[in-house]
Amino acid sequence: MGAYGAVGAGGGMDNAAMLQLQLQQLQQMQQLQGTPSMAGMDAFGMGAGVGLGGMSGGMPVQTPEMAQLLASNLGGGLGGAGYGANGQPQSMAEVYQAAYAAAFYAQQQQLQNLMRMQQQVPGLMHQNLTAQQLQQFSGLDGGMAGGDNGGYGSRMSGRDDRSRVGRTMGRNRAGDRGDRNGGGSQSLSGSVARSDSPPSEAEIAEMDSRFVSVDNCVGQISVLARDQHGCRFLQRKFDEEGAKAVDLCYDEIIAEAVELMMDPFGNYLVQKLIECCSDEQRSGVLRAVSVVKDDSLDGLPELVTIALNTHGTRAVQKLIEMLNSPEEVSLATNALRPGVVTLIKDLNGNHVIQRCLQRLSSEDNQFIYDAAKVHCVEIATHRHGCCVLQRCIDHAIDEQRRPLVLEIASQALVLSQDPFGNYVVQYILDLGLSWANGEVMTQLLGNYAELSMQKFSSNVVEKCLKLADASLEKNRNTVVREIMQSPLLDRLLMDPYGNYVVQSTLTVTKGVLHTELVERIRPHLPLIKNSPFGKRILRLLLENKK
Repeated sequence: MGAYGAVGAGGGMDNAAMLQLQLQQLQQMQQLQGTPSMAGMDAFGMGAGVGLGGMSGGMPVQTPEMAQLLASNLGGGLGGAGYGANGQPQSMAEVYQAAYAAAFYAQQQQLQNLMRMQQQVPGLMHQNLTAQQLQQFSGLDGGMAGGDNGGYGSRMSGRDDRSRVGRTMGRNRAGDRGDRNGGGSQSLSGSVARSDSPPSEAEIAEMDSRFVSVDNCVGQISVLARDQHGCRFLQRKFDEEGAKAVDLCYDEIIAEAVELMMDPFGNYLVQKLIECCSDEQRSGVLRAVSVVKDDSLDGLPELVTIALNTHGTRAVQKLIEMLNSPEEVSLATNALRPGVVTLIKDLNGNHVIQRCLQRLSSEDNQFIYDAAKVHCVEIATHRHGCCVLQRCIDHAIDEQRRPLVLEIASQALVLSQDPFGNYVVQYILDLGLSWANGEVMTQLLGNYAELSMQKFSSNVVEKCLKLADASLEKNRNTVVREIMQSPLLDRLLMDPYGNYVVQSTLTVTKGVLHTELVERIRPHLPLIKNSPFGKRILRLLLENKK
Protein backbone atom coordinates (compact mmCIF):
# COMPACT_ATOMS: atom_id res chain seq x y z
CA MET A 1 0.00 0.00 0.00
CA GLY A 2 1.29 3.45 -0.89
CA ALA A 3 1.93 6.21 1.61
CA TYR A 4 -1.40 7.89 0.97
CA GLY A 5 -3.38 4.71 1.41
CA ALA A 6 -1.62 4.00 4.70
CA VAL A 7 -2.30 7.45 6.12
CA GLY A 8 -5.91 7.49 4.91
CA ALA A 9 -6.67 4.05 6.29
CA GLY A 10 -4.83 4.47 9.57
CA GLY A 11 -8.02 5.15 11.51
CA GLY A 12 -7.10 5.69 15.12
CA MET A 13 -3.31 5.37 14.59
CA ASP A 14 -1.29 8.57 14.93
CA ASN A 15 -0.36 10.07 11.55
CA ALA A 16 3.30 10.43 12.48
CA ALA A 17 3.43 6.78 13.53
CA MET A 18 1.89 5.71 10.23
CA LEU A 19 4.45 7.71 8.27
CA GLN A 20 7.23 6.21 10.34
CA LEU A 21 5.90 2.75 9.45
CA GLN A 22 5.96 3.67 5.76
CA LEU A 23 9.54 4.90 6.14
CA GLN A 24 10.58 1.56 7.63
CA GLN A 25 9.01 -0.25 4.66
CA LEU A 26 10.96 1.96 2.28
CA GLN A 27 14.18 1.27 4.13
CA GLN A 28 13.54 -2.49 3.91
CA MET A 29 12.95 -2.14 0.20
CA GLN A 30 16.21 -0.24 -0.16
CA GLN A 31 18.11 -2.95 1.65
CA LEU A 32 16.73 -5.55 -0.78
CA GLN A 33 17.86 -3.45 -3.69
CA GLY A 34 21.20 -2.41 -2.22
CA THR A 35 20.39 1.27 -2.83
CA PRO A 36 21.63 4.02 -0.49
CA SER A 37 19.93 3.92 2.90
CA MET A 38 17.66 6.65 4.17
CA ALA A 39 18.45 5.96 7.79
CA GLY A 40 18.34 9.04 9.94
CA MET A 41 15.12 10.40 8.42
CA ASP A 42 12.26 11.27 10.72
CA ALA A 43 8.59 10.69 10.07
CA PHE A 44 8.39 13.62 7.68
CA GLY A 45 11.35 12.56 5.56
CA MET A 46 13.65 15.27 6.98
CA GLY A 47 17.08 13.85 7.62
CA ALA A 48 19.01 14.39 10.83
CA GLY A 49 21.86 15.63 8.69
CA VAL A 50 22.10 17.25 5.29
CA GLY A 51 22.73 15.40 2.03
CA LEU A 52 21.65 11.89 3.03
CA GLY A 53 22.04 9.01 0.57
CA GLY A 54 19.17 9.01 -1.92
CA MET A 55 18.10 12.48 -0.69
CA SER A 56 18.41 15.94 -2.12
CA GLY A 57 17.89 18.60 0.50
CA GLY A 58 15.88 16.16 2.60
CA MET A 59 13.79 15.11 -0.45
CA PRO A 60 13.94 11.58 -1.95
CA VAL A 61 15.03 11.48 -5.58
CA GLN A 62 15.62 8.81 -8.16
CA THR A 63 19.26 7.80 -7.75
CA PRO A 64 21.53 6.98 -10.73
CA GLU A 65 21.55 3.36 -9.59
CA MET A 66 17.76 3.33 -9.57
CA ALA A 67 17.53 5.00 -12.98
CA GLN A 68 19.98 2.45 -14.45
CA LEU A 69 18.08 -0.44 -12.83
CA LEU A 70 14.75 0.76 -14.16
CA ALA A 71 16.14 1.37 -17.64
CA SER A 72 17.90 -2.00 -17.92
CA ASN A 73 15.14 -4.16 -16.46
CA LEU A 74 12.00 -2.38 -17.65
CA GLY A 75 13.33 -1.30 -21.00
CA GLY A 76 12.01 2.23 -20.54
CA GLY A 77 8.51 0.83 -20.26
CA LEU A 78 8.69 -0.50 -23.83
CA GLY A 79 10.76 -3.66 -23.64
CA GLY A 80 8.08 -5.96 -22.22
CA ALA A 81 7.95 -7.89 -18.99
CA GLY A 82 10.41 -10.62 -19.94
CA TYR A 83 13.10 -8.72 -21.89
CA GLY A 84 15.68 -6.12 -21.01
CA ALA A 85 16.62 -2.98 -22.93
CA ASN A 86 18.98 -5.02 -25.15
CA GLY A 87 16.13 -7.38 -26.13
CA GLN A 88 17.70 -10.37 -24.37
CA PRO A 89 15.55 -12.62 -22.14
CA GLN A 90 15.75 -11.85 -18.44
CA SER A 91 16.06 -14.28 -15.59
CA MET A 92 13.34 -14.46 -12.96
CA ALA A 93 15.69 -12.78 -10.48
CA GLU A 94 16.09 -9.82 -12.82
CA VAL A 95 12.33 -9.58 -13.33
CA TYR A 96 11.73 -9.57 -9.57
CA GLN A 97 14.50 -7.01 -9.14
CA ALA A 98 12.86 -4.73 -11.70
CA ALA A 99 9.49 -5.07 -9.98
CA TYR A 100 10.99 -4.18 -6.61
CA ALA A 101 12.73 -1.19 -8.19
CA ALA A 102 9.53 0.12 -9.75
CA ALA A 103 7.54 -0.29 -6.51
CA PHE A 104 10.28 1.39 -4.50
CA TYR A 105 10.47 4.36 -6.83
CA ALA A 106 6.66 4.79 -6.75
CA GLN A 107 6.74 4.91 -2.94
CA GLN A 108 9.62 7.39 -3.08
CA GLN A 109 7.50 9.67 -5.24
CA GLN A 110 4.56 9.40 -2.84
CA LEU A 111 6.75 10.18 0.15
CA GLN A 112 8.18 13.13 -1.74
CA ASN A 113 4.68 14.58 -2.16
CA LEU A 114 4.01 14.20 1.57
CA MET A 115 7.24 16.03 2.40
CA ARG A 116 6.33 18.85 0.03
CA MET A 117 3.05 19.15 1.87
CA GLN A 118 4.91 19.39 5.17
CA GLN A 119 7.15 22.15 3.82
CA GLN A 120 4.27 24.16 2.33
CA VAL A 121 1.85 23.65 5.22
CA PRO A 122 3.94 23.40 8.41
CA GLY A 123 2.49 21.09 11.02
CA LEU A 124 0.14 19.44 8.54
CA MET A 125 1.17 15.91 9.49
CA HIS A 126 0.51 16.56 13.17
CA GLN A 127 -3.17 17.24 12.43
CA ASN A 128 -5.82 14.55 12.52
CA LEU A 129 -6.84 14.83 8.86
CA THR A 130 -9.36 12.60 7.16
CA ALA A 131 -8.46 10.53 4.13
CA GLN A 132 -10.49 12.87 1.91
CA GLN A 133 -8.65 15.95 3.22
CA LEU A 134 -5.28 14.27 2.67
CA GLN A 135 -6.34 13.40 -0.89
CA GLN A 136 -7.28 17.00 -1.57
CA PHE A 137 -3.87 18.19 -0.35
CA SER A 138 -1.89 15.45 -2.07
CA GLY A 139 -3.57 15.81 -5.47
CA LEU A 140 -5.22 12.37 -5.63
CA ASP A 141 -8.65 13.96 -6.10
CA GLY A 142 -7.71 15.94 -9.19
CA GLY A 143 -5.63 18.67 -7.50
CA MET A 144 -2.04 19.46 -8.36
CA ALA A 145 -0.50 19.77 -4.89
CA GLY A 146 3.26 20.02 -5.05
CA GLY A 147 3.18 20.75 -8.81
CA ASP A 148 5.22 23.38 -10.57
CA ASN A 149 3.04 26.17 -9.24
CA GLY A 150 2.71 24.69 -5.74
CA GLY A 151 -1.06 25.29 -5.80
CA TYR A 152 -3.70 23.09 -4.25
CA GLY A 153 -6.61 21.89 -6.31
CA SER A 154 -5.83 24.01 -9.36
CA ARG A 155 -7.70 21.52 -11.54
CA MET A 156 -11.30 20.48 -11.19
CA SER A 157 -12.27 16.98 -10.17
CA GLY A 158 -12.86 14.76 -13.20
CA ARG A 159 -16.29 13.75 -11.99
CA ASP A 160 -19.42 15.02 -13.61
CA ASP A 161 -21.55 17.29 -11.48
CA ARG A 162 -25.07 16.18 -10.71
CA SER A 163 -28.14 18.15 -9.69
CA ARG A 164 -31.37 16.69 -8.40
CA VAL A 165 -33.20 19.00 -10.76
CA GLY A 166 -31.08 17.96 -13.71
CA ARG A 167 -31.25 14.20 -13.32
CA THR A 168 -33.16 12.42 -16.04
CA MET A 169 -35.36 9.38 -15.48
CA GLY A 170 -34.00 5.99 -16.28
CA ARG A 171 -30.56 7.40 -17.04
CA ASN A 172 -28.00 4.85 -18.20
CA ARG A 173 -25.16 4.43 -15.79
CA ALA A 174 -22.46 4.75 -18.31
CA GLY A 175 -21.69 7.63 -20.59
CA ASP A 176 -22.73 10.33 -18.11
CA ARG A 177 -19.31 11.81 -17.51
CA GLY A 178 -18.92 15.17 -19.19
CA ASP A 179 -15.69 16.37 -20.72
CA ARG A 180 -13.73 19.05 -19.00
CA ASN A 181 -12.34 20.78 -22.09
CA GLY A 182 -8.99 19.10 -21.95
CA GLY A 183 -8.75 17.99 -18.37
CA GLY A 184 -10.52 20.51 -16.17
CA SER A 185 -12.11 23.90 -15.75
CA GLN A 186 -10.17 26.42 -13.73
CA SER A 187 -12.04 27.08 -10.49
CA LEU A 188 -12.16 30.66 -9.27
CA SER A 189 -11.87 29.61 -5.66
CA GLY A 190 -9.30 26.88 -6.31
CA SER A 191 -11.05 24.20 -4.23
CA VAL A 192 -12.08 20.75 -5.37
CA ALA A 193 -15.59 20.54 -3.89
CA ARG A 194 -18.14 18.75 -6.04
CA SER A 195 -20.67 21.04 -7.72
CA ASP A 196 -23.65 19.05 -6.50
CA SER A 197 -22.70 19.56 -2.87
CA PRO A 198 -23.95 22.66 -1.01
CA PRO A 199 -21.48 25.56 -1.02
CA SER A 200 -19.37 25.78 2.08
CA GLU A 201 -19.37 28.88 4.24
CA ALA A 202 -15.79 29.56 3.15
CA GLU A 203 -16.78 29.40 -0.52
CA ILE A 204 -19.75 31.72 0.03
CA ALA A 205 -17.61 34.19 1.93
CA GLU A 206 -14.88 34.16 -0.72
CA MET A 207 -17.23 34.66 -3.67
CA ASP A 208 -19.18 37.36 -1.82
CA SER A 209 -15.99 39.22 -0.96
CA ARG A 210 -14.84 39.02 -4.58
CA PHE A 211 -18.04 40.07 -6.33
CA VAL A 212 -20.41 41.25 -3.55
CA SER A 213 -23.42 41.31 -5.91
CA VAL A 214 -24.42 40.52 -9.48
CA ASP A 215 -23.78 44.16 -10.46
CA ASN A 216 -20.05 43.52 -10.18
CA CYS A 217 -20.32 40.43 -12.41
CA VAL A 218 -21.81 42.19 -15.41
CA GLY A 219 -19.61 41.67 -18.44
CA GLN A 220 -18.26 38.32 -17.29
CA ILE A 221 -21.45 36.34 -16.68
CA SER A 222 -20.62 33.75 -19.36
CA VAL A 223 -17.21 33.15 -17.78
CA LEU A 224 -18.68 32.72 -14.31
CA ALA A 225 -21.40 30.44 -15.66
CA ARG A 226 -18.78 28.00 -16.92
CA ASP A 227 -17.04 27.88 -13.54
CA GLN A 228 -18.19 25.55 -10.79
CA HIS A 229 -18.22 28.15 -8.04
CA GLY A 230 -19.14 31.09 -10.23
CA CYS A 231 -22.17 29.17 -11.46
CA ARG A 232 -23.30 28.39 -7.92
CA PHE A 233 -22.71 32.01 -6.88
CA LEU A 234 -25.01 33.29 -9.63
CA GLN A 235 -27.69 30.69 -8.85
CA ARG A 236 -27.63 31.77 -5.22
CA LYS A 237 -27.96 35.41 -6.23
CA PHE A 238 -30.98 34.57 -8.39
CA ASP A 239 -32.66 33.32 -5.20
CA GLU A 240 -31.48 36.21 -3.03
CA GLU A 241 -31.85 39.17 -5.39
CA GLY A 242 -34.71 37.84 -7.51
CA ALA A 243 -35.78 39.49 -10.77
CA LYS A 244 -33.07 42.17 -10.53
CA ALA A 245 -30.27 39.59 -10.70
CA VAL A 246 -32.05 37.70 -13.50
CA ASP A 247 -32.43 40.87 -15.57
CA LEU A 248 -28.76 41.75 -15.16
CA CYS A 249 -27.61 38.32 -16.34
CA TYR A 250 -30.28 37.62 -18.96
CA ASP A 251 -28.76 39.28 -22.04
CA GLU A 252 -25.34 37.72 -21.54
CA ILE A 253 -26.82 34.27 -20.98
CA ILE A 254 -29.10 34.53 -24.03
CA ALA A 255 -26.16 35.54 -26.21
CA GLU A 256 -24.50 32.16 -25.47
CA ALA A 257 -27.57 30.14 -24.50
CA VAL A 258 -26.78 27.19 -26.81
CA GLU A 259 -23.21 26.78 -25.57
CA LEU A 260 -24.13 27.29 -21.91
CA MET A 261 -26.93 24.72 -22.03
CA MET A 262 -24.37 22.11 -23.13
CA ASP A 263 -21.71 23.19 -20.62
CA PRO A 264 -21.04 20.93 -17.59
CA PHE A 265 -21.70 23.87 -15.23
CA GLY A 266 -23.46 26.41 -17.41
CA ASN A 267 -26.47 24.13 -17.92
CA TYR A 268 -27.35 24.47 -14.23
CA LEU A 269 -27.36 28.26 -14.45
CA VAL A 270 -29.65 28.13 -17.50
CA GLN A 271 -31.97 25.77 -15.61
CA LYS A 272 -32.08 28.23 -12.71
CA LEU A 273 -32.73 31.11 -15.10
CA ILE A 274 -35.64 29.20 -16.68
CA GLU A 275 -37.13 28.69 -13.20
CA CYS A 276 -36.77 32.32 -12.11
CA CYS A 277 -37.37 34.34 -15.28
CA SER A 278 -40.64 35.78 -16.58
CA ASP A 279 -42.78 34.17 -19.28
CA GLU A 280 -41.52 36.73 -21.79
CA GLN A 281 -37.91 35.96 -20.96
CA ARG A 282 -38.57 32.22 -21.16
CA SER A 283 -40.00 32.70 -24.63
CA GLY A 284 -36.83 34.58 -25.49
CA VAL A 285 -34.76 31.57 -24.41
CA LEU A 286 -36.89 29.32 -26.61
CA ARG A 287 -36.49 31.59 -29.61
CA ALA A 288 -32.74 31.76 -29.07
CA VAL A 289 -32.35 27.96 -29.12
CA SER A 290 -34.92 27.21 -31.83
CA VAL A 291 -32.94 28.70 -34.71
CA VAL A 292 -31.24 26.63 -37.40
CA LYS A 293 -27.61 27.60 -37.97
CA ASP A 294 -26.60 28.45 -41.51
CA ASP A 295 -23.72 25.97 -41.38
CA SER A 296 -25.82 23.16 -39.88
CA LEU A 297 -25.20 19.90 -41.75
CA ASP A 298 -28.44 18.20 -40.71
CA GLY A 299 -30.67 21.27 -40.85
CA LEU A 300 -32.02 20.61 -37.34
CA PRO A 301 -32.83 23.42 -34.86
CA GLU A 302 -30.32 24.03 -32.10
CA LEU A 303 -32.81 22.76 -29.50
CA VAL A 304 -32.49 19.26 -30.98
CA THR A 305 -28.69 19.44 -30.85
CA ILE A 306 -28.85 20.54 -27.22
CA ALA A 307 -31.28 17.75 -26.32
CA LEU A 308 -28.84 15.18 -27.73
CA ASN A 309 -26.07 16.42 -25.43
CA THR A 310 -25.33 14.82 -22.07
CA HIS A 311 -25.64 18.13 -20.22
CA GLY A 312 -28.02 19.84 -22.62
CA THR A 313 -30.73 17.22 -22.18
CA ARG A 314 -31.15 18.34 -18.57
CA ALA A 315 -31.66 21.97 -19.55
CA VAL A 316 -34.16 21.07 -22.30
CA GLN A 317 -36.16 18.90 -19.90
CA LYS A 318 -36.30 21.78 -17.43
CA LEU A 319 -37.44 24.06 -20.25
CA ILE A 320 -40.27 21.69 -21.12
CA GLU A 321 -41.30 21.42 -17.46
CA MET A 322 -41.60 25.20 -17.19
CA LEU A 323 -43.57 25.87 -20.40
CA ASN A 324 -46.41 28.11 -19.30
CA SER A 325 -48.24 29.40 -22.37
CA PRO A 326 -49.50 28.17 -25.75
CA GLU A 327 -46.85 30.30 -27.45
CA GLU A 328 -44.04 28.64 -25.50
CA VAL A 329 -45.44 25.16 -26.18
CA SER A 330 -45.71 25.95 -29.88
CA LEU A 331 -42.11 27.19 -30.04
CA ALA A 332 -40.81 24.08 -28.27
CA THR A 333 -42.79 21.49 -30.26
CA ASN A 334 -42.03 23.15 -33.60
CA ALA A 335 -38.31 23.08 -32.77
CA LEU A 336 -38.38 19.43 -31.68
CA ARG A 337 -40.59 18.13 -34.51
CA PRO A 338 -37.88 17.87 -37.25
CA GLY A 339 -35.66 15.71 -35.03
CA VAL A 340 -38.23 13.68 -33.13
CA VAL A 341 -37.14 10.26 -34.46
CA THR A 342 -33.48 11.08 -33.84
CA LEU A 343 -34.33 12.13 -30.29
CA ILE A 344 -36.40 9.01 -29.60
CA LYS A 345 -33.46 6.78 -30.54
CA ASP A 346 -30.82 8.74 -28.64
CA LEU A 347 -29.43 7.95 -25.19
CA ASN A 348 -30.04 11.53 -24.01
CA GLY A 349 -32.70 12.73 -26.41
CA ASN A 350 -35.23 10.01 -25.57
CA HIS A 351 -35.63 11.53 -22.09
CA VAL A 352 -36.69 14.83 -23.65
CA ILE A 353 -39.45 13.09 -25.62
CA GLN A 354 -40.57 11.21 -22.52
CA ARG A 355 -40.71 14.52 -20.62
CA CYS A 356 -42.95 15.92 -23.37
CA LEU A 357 -45.28 12.93 -22.97
CA GLN A 358 -45.43 13.56 -19.22
CA ARG A 359 -45.84 17.33 -19.22
CA LEU A 360 -47.63 18.34 -22.42
CA SER A 361 -51.21 17.68 -23.44
CA SER A 362 -52.15 14.88 -25.81
CA GLU A 363 -52.88 17.44 -28.51
CA ASP A 364 -49.47 19.08 -28.13
CA ASN A 365 -47.80 15.66 -28.29
CA GLN A 366 -49.50 14.72 -31.56
CA PHE A 367 -46.24 15.29 -33.46
CA ILE A 368 -44.69 12.42 -31.46
CA TYR A 369 -47.55 10.03 -32.28
CA ASP A 370 -47.45 10.94 -35.96
CA ALA A 371 -43.73 10.11 -36.11
CA ALA A 372 -44.15 6.93 -34.04
CA LYS A 373 -46.81 5.59 -36.41
CA VAL A 374 -44.85 6.35 -39.58
CA HIS A 375 -41.53 5.05 -38.22
CA CYS A 376 -42.98 2.27 -36.06
CA VAL A 377 -40.55 -0.52 -37.02
CA GLU A 378 -37.48 1.74 -36.92
CA ILE A 379 -38.35 2.96 -33.43
CA ALA A 380 -39.61 -0.34 -31.99
CA THR A 381 -36.44 -2.20 -33.01
CA HIS A 382 -34.18 0.31 -31.27
CA ARG A 383 -32.80 -0.04 -27.75
CA HIS A 384 -34.21 3.29 -26.54
CA GLY A 385 -37.00 3.59 -29.08
CA CYS A 386 -38.83 0.49 -27.84
CA CYS A 387 -39.13 2.06 -24.38
CA VAL A 388 -40.38 5.39 -25.74
CA LEU A 389 -42.97 3.58 -27.88
CA GLN A 390 -44.36 1.88 -24.78
CA ARG A 391 -44.57 5.25 -22.99
CA CYS A 392 -46.41 6.66 -26.01
CA ILE A 393 -49.05 3.97 -25.57
CA ASP A 394 -49.29 4.74 -21.83
CA HIS A 395 -49.89 8.49 -22.27
CA ALA A 396 -52.08 8.37 -25.38
CA ILE A 397 -55.78 9.07 -25.52
CA ASP A 398 -57.91 6.49 -27.35
CA GLU A 399 -57.78 8.40 -30.66
CA GLN A 400 -53.97 8.21 -30.55
CA ARG A 401 -53.59 4.77 -29.00
CA ARG A 402 -55.73 2.76 -31.41
CA PRO A 403 -53.92 3.68 -34.67
CA LEU A 404 -50.51 3.24 -33.01
CA VAL A 405 -51.35 -0.17 -31.49
CA LEU A 406 -52.88 -1.29 -34.78
CA GLU A 407 -49.70 -0.33 -36.63
CA ILE A 408 -47.57 -2.27 -34.14
CA ALA A 409 -49.84 -5.31 -34.41
CA SER A 410 -49.68 -5.22 -38.21
CA GLN A 411 -45.87 -5.42 -37.98
CA ALA A 412 -45.94 -8.20 -35.37
CA LEU A 413 -44.13 -10.78 -37.55
CA VAL A 414 -41.08 -8.54 -37.98
CA LEU A 415 -41.10 -7.09 -34.47
CA SER A 416 -41.56 -10.44 -32.70
CA GLN A 417 -38.20 -11.66 -33.98
CA ASP A 418 -36.29 -8.53 -32.92
CA PRO A 419 -34.34 -8.29 -29.60
CA PHE A 420 -36.20 -5.05 -28.75
CA GLY A 421 -39.29 -5.16 -30.94
CA ASN A 422 -40.58 -8.33 -29.27
CA TYR A 423 -41.06 -6.38 -26.03
CA VAL A 424 -43.30 -3.88 -27.80
CA VAL A 425 -45.49 -6.70 -29.19
CA GLN A 426 -45.68 -8.32 -25.76
CA TYR A 427 -46.62 -4.95 -24.29
CA ILE A 428 -49.67 -4.53 -26.51
CA LEU A 429 -50.67 -8.15 -25.80
CA ASP A 430 -50.56 -7.33 -22.08
CA LEU A 431 -53.03 -4.47 -22.63
CA GLY A 432 -55.77 -7.10 -22.98
CA LEU A 433 -57.32 -5.51 -26.07
CA SER A 434 -59.06 -8.37 -27.88
CA TRP A 435 -58.97 -6.66 -31.25
CA ALA A 436 -55.22 -6.00 -30.91
CA ASN A 437 -54.40 -9.53 -29.69
CA GLY A 438 -56.44 -11.02 -32.50
CA GLU A 439 -54.56 -8.93 -35.08
CA VAL A 440 -51.20 -10.06 -33.69
CA MET A 441 -52.22 -13.74 -33.78
CA THR A 442 -53.45 -13.34 -37.35
CA GLN A 443 -50.19 -11.73 -38.48
CA LEU A 444 -48.17 -14.65 -37.11
CA LEU A 445 -50.22 -17.40 -38.79
CA GLY A 446 -48.18 -19.82 -40.87
CA ASN A 447 -44.99 -19.09 -38.91
CA TYR A 448 -45.72 -20.34 -35.39
CA ALA A 449 -43.42 -23.39 -35.51
CA GLU A 450 -40.42 -21.38 -36.72
CA LEU A 451 -41.15 -18.52 -34.32
CA SER A 452 -41.41 -20.97 -31.41
CA MET A 453 -37.79 -22.02 -31.87
CA GLN A 454 -36.40 -18.49 -31.74
CA LYS A 455 -35.30 -16.85 -28.51
CA PHE A 456 -37.35 -13.64 -28.75
CA SER A 457 -40.39 -14.64 -30.79
CA SER A 458 -41.03 -17.75 -28.67
CA ASN A 459 -42.02 -15.41 -25.82
CA VAL A 460 -44.55 -13.71 -28.08
CA VAL A 461 -46.05 -17.07 -29.13
CA GLU A 462 -46.43 -18.12 -25.50
CA LYS A 463 -48.24 -14.87 -24.66
CA CYS A 464 -50.58 -15.31 -27.62
CA LEU A 465 -51.56 -18.70 -26.19
CA LYS A 466 -51.84 -17.64 -22.55
CA LEU A 467 -53.47 -14.21 -22.90
CA ALA A 468 -56.18 -15.10 -25.40
CA ASP A 469 -59.57 -14.61 -23.74
CA ALA A 470 -62.84 -16.39 -24.49
CA SER A 471 -63.49 -14.23 -27.54
CA LEU A 472 -60.17 -15.38 -29.01
CA GLU A 473 -60.52 -19.10 -28.24
CA LYS A 474 -60.98 -19.83 -31.93
CA ASN A 475 -57.76 -17.98 -32.77
CA ARG A 476 -55.89 -19.84 -30.03
CA ASN A 477 -57.13 -23.24 -31.21
CA THR A 478 -55.94 -22.36 -34.71
CA VAL A 479 -52.46 -21.65 -33.31
CA VAL A 480 -52.40 -24.95 -31.40
CA ARG A 481 -53.41 -26.95 -34.47
CA GLU A 482 -50.74 -25.26 -36.58
CA ILE A 483 -48.09 -26.21 -34.02
CA MET A 484 -49.16 -29.82 -33.48
CA GLN A 485 -49.58 -30.48 -37.21
CA SER A 486 -46.23 -28.96 -38.09
CA PRO A 487 -43.52 -31.27 -39.52
CA LEU A 488 -41.19 -29.53 -37.06
CA LEU A 489 -43.04 -30.89 -34.00
CA ASP A 490 -40.24 -33.33 -33.12
CA ARG A 491 -37.73 -30.48 -33.14
CA LEU A 492 -40.04 -28.30 -31.09
CA LEU A 493 -40.24 -30.94 -28.37
CA MET A 494 -36.47 -30.94 -27.89
CA ASP A 495 -35.75 -27.28 -28.66
CA PRO A 496 -34.53 -25.06 -25.77
CA TYR A 497 -37.23 -22.49 -26.64
CA GLY A 498 -39.81 -24.55 -28.50
CA ASN A 499 -40.39 -26.94 -25.61
CA TYR A 500 -41.83 -24.07 -23.56
CA VAL A 501 -44.33 -23.31 -26.33
CA VAL A 502 -45.40 -26.98 -26.43
CA GLN A 503 -45.81 -26.91 -22.64
CA SER A 504 -48.05 -23.84 -23.02
CA THR A 505 -50.21 -25.60 -25.60
CA LEU A 506 -50.70 -28.52 -23.20
CA THR A 507 -51.65 -26.08 -20.44
CA VAL A 508 -54.21 -23.98 -22.33
CA THR A 509 -55.99 -26.75 -24.27
CA LYS A 510 -58.77 -29.01 -23.02
CA GLY A 511 -61.20 -31.64 -24.23
CA VAL A 512 -60.87 -33.08 -27.72
CA LEU A 513 -58.15 -30.68 -28.80
CA HIS A 514 -55.99 -31.56 -25.78
CA THR A 515 -56.42 -35.29 -26.44
CA GLU A 516 -55.47 -34.83 -30.09
CA LEU A 517 -52.37 -32.86 -29.06
CA VAL A 518 -51.24 -35.60 -26.67
CA GLU A 519 -51.70 -38.23 -29.38
CA ARG A 520 -49.54 -36.15 -31.72
CA ILE A 521 -46.77 -36.02 -29.13
CA ARG A 522 -46.97 -39.70 -28.09
CA PRO A 523 -44.98 -41.14 -31.06
CA HIS A 524 -42.06 -38.90 -30.10
CA LEU A 525 -41.89 -39.98 -26.44
CA PRO A 526 -38.99 -42.45 -26.87
CA LEU A 527 -37.01 -39.69 -28.56
CA ILE A 528 -37.65 -36.99 -25.99
CA LYS A 529 -36.88 -39.18 -22.97
CA ASN A 530 -33.17 -38.54 -23.48
CA SER A 531 -33.54 -34.83 -24.15
CA PRO A 532 -33.12 -32.42 -21.20
CA PHE A 533 -35.83 -30.18 -22.68
CA GLY A 534 -38.13 -33.02 -23.78
CA LYS A 535 -38.15 -34.41 -20.25
CA ARG A 536 -40.12 -31.37 -19.12
CA ILE A 537 -42.90 -32.17 -21.58
CA LEU A 538 -42.85 -35.82 -20.51
CA ARG A 539 -43.19 -34.80 -16.88
CA LEU A 540 -46.12 -32.50 -17.75
CA LEU A 541 -47.87 -35.33 -19.63
CA LEU A 542 -47.51 -37.62 -16.64
CA GLU A 543 -48.91 -34.96 -14.30
CA ASN A 544 -51.93 -34.40 -16.58
CA LYS A 545 -52.52 -38.16 -16.77
CA LYS A 546 -52.79 -38.34 -13.00
